[in-house]
Amino acid sequence: MQDKKIEAPIKDGWIDESKETTDDSNDHIPIDIYNKCFGEKQEAIKIIDLEARKGYNCVIHTTARNSYEKYIGDGWYEFYKEKKLKAGDELSFSMRPHADFMYVFVIRS
Repeated sequence: MQDKKIEAPIKDGWIDESKETTDDSNDHIPIDIYNKCFGEKQEAIKIIDLEARKGYNCVIHTTARNSYEKYIGDGWYEFYKEKKLKAGDELSFSMRPHADFMYVFVIRS
């Protein structure tokens, strides 16, 4: 999986990051993003779809093979299916560090 990086500055307390989707709906959260955005022991996040104005309660999982590798589960799969994401679509995330929610906007490929 390759991340399409766009500069992720903290502006007015917000972190903005974009990520290109792949064929794998289990895309992991890049560790640098996780470290900037999530609390060390954070186990949940609410994804807010800006287009549909709908929220998805998601669980943050840790992989068995590496405690630093995290991924968003549960509500993420509902979001992925409802948005009909395809490889090459870009997801734009915006959140405050250590918040319990993040905004997501889909940019179609």
